[in-house]
Amino acid sequence: MLAGGWSLSLGSGGSLTERWALRAGPPGDHRAVAWPGMPAHDISFLTYDFVVTNDLTSPKLNDSGEVAYVARLVEWPRHFGLWVGTRQDPHLVALTGLPAPGTGGALWMLGLGDSWFAETSFNDLGEVALFASLFGAGVNSANDGGVWLGADADDMTLMIREGDPAFAGSGGARFEPSGGLILNERGDLLVQGALFSGISSGHAADPVGSAVWLREHRSDEWVRLVQTGDTLLGRVVDDVEVSSGGVCDHGPDHVLDLRADIPVRKASGPPEQASAVPSAKSASAHVLRRQRGDLVGPGLRR
Repeated sequence: MLAGGWSLSLGSGGSLTERWALRAGPPGDHRAVAWPGMPAHDISFLTYDFVVTNDLTSPKLNDSGEVAYVARLVEWPRHFGLWVGTRQDPHLVALTGLPAPGTGGALWMLGLGDSWFAETSFNDLGEVALFASLFGAGVNSANDGGVWLGADADDMTLMIREGDPAFAGSGGARFEPSGGLILNERGDLLVQGALFSGISSGHAADPVGSAVWLREHRSDEWVRLVQTGDTLLGRVVDDVEVSSGGVCDHGPDHVLDLRADIPVRKASGPPEQASAVPSAKSASAHVLRRQRGDLVGPGLRR
């Protein structure tokens, strides 16, 4: 429950419409936002089929009472869209088959059939971060995904595209955003992804590790926080998985904490059992902190 007692829920009841109606509002004023058979906002010649409710793409509500949700369309069952805005008037931000900004003509693919590929993160500024797949002109298995950020359809900007050499890992490993997409209330964006050694027979090769990147709000600079192979607490990082803590905003100092699950091993020898509590000897979790421009973590500057 958010400020003013607002909450977001799927309705309950016997009919399909009642079971799948998305509602938002304060106590006593919970209103339906979208439901099966309802004309889809901004494309009223089509109707909603269902709202996606899995962990990564679940409907979201911010403290301003705005919603963000992904839904499938009845008439175009291969098409999923992303809507953002007030509960009375959400607007279409992205849709399978529409041009994806910054890609030179590639098209968004938020889902296909009964599967969806999108991941979203939403903040109190009304900004939404979207991870989605791509298809169409110039798209192959080395560049068929990306991350966008914006507040509406005209504002969506490509932040990272899979295979962008600017995000390459050690030895030129290709970066592929995948999960761990977190946008905080200040607009800082954290993106986790896998590292691949290249392309084999037209398909992505086996992953060789993972990495986490951070872009502060209104900054054009991305900072790599950690990647497989970095040395941390005297150990070598085997993997990185962003926890639900993610990037947090701690008041006027804007302290950003990345809480990552980091299996570690000695510089030589097999992986060791890591403690759940960070220590000078081993860790399965560690905090990388940035405060007033200071960065603390492997490979980072102060």
